[in-house]
Amino acid sequence: MRRAIGILLALTMLAGISAPAHAAGPQPAADTLIYLPLMQKPNQPTVVPGLPFDPFATFSGDVTTYNYTSGGACTRDPIPAGTLVGAMNQPQYYNSLLCGAYLTVTGPVGSAQVLIVDLCPGCSAGDLDLDTAAFQAVTGTNDGRYPISWHLISPPISGPIGYRFQGSNPYYVKVQVINHRNPVYRIEMATGASSYLSLARTADGFFQYSSGSALGPLTLRVTDIYSNTLVDSGIPIATDDQQVFVGHAQFPAVP
Repeated sequence: MRRAIGILLALTMLAGISAPAHAAGPQPAADTLIYLPLMQKPNQPTVVPGLPFDPFATFSGDVTTYNYTSGGACTRDPIPAGTLVGAMNQPQYYNSLLCGAYLTVTGPVGSAQVLIVDLCPGCSAGDLDLDTAAFQAVTGTNDGRYPISWHLISPPISGPIGYRFQGSNPYYVKVQVINHRNPVYRIEMATGASSYLSLARTADGFFQYSSGSALGPLTLRVTDIYSNTLVDSGIPIATDDQQVFVGHAQFPAVP
């Protein structure tokens, strides 16, 4: 009798379950993120790994003006005569990575080639603070705040790169590359037949290294942000801050 009652209860429970109106088909898959490798544009140079920005991008921001005389954050003096100059905003200064970079800056009335020689601590990303002459070239005025766009360029440069030292001696090297077409990413010093060590970048546009033993003439390997390298040997460690050692070549132009 108990067994019959159990069977009856089980049948009653099954009868209370409503059958689906139709058979369930395949369920849609959950959204899946697919990461594709970045495609390099035709004829686009290879950028050094770890570069903190896209050197082929166009940036937008505001432009302001100031009167540049000398002694900018990048320590680029003397500036070639007739060169339009300006200051990079703090977020894109990258510890002097863009010191000596050339830009095309476009404003309300035109475009101009500008050399970065300084830092604008109060400027936001995309902004530039231009010397009076450069500001006038792109805005047509002497003061104010205007929208601009800018991008890196690789302009014609007369002659090879140069090396300038500051406060250096046989035990301490602080060297800057000048007259370079493209921004300098790294400077390395040869320590053997095929070995190099990287010099530390400083916020004022130099690279430095301290040695426990006296150094003689240097062999330096300079790499730009597009992975081009130049090697110069027999570079004397100058104690005169105004002395420049002229290298043998210039970085290639980037289209």
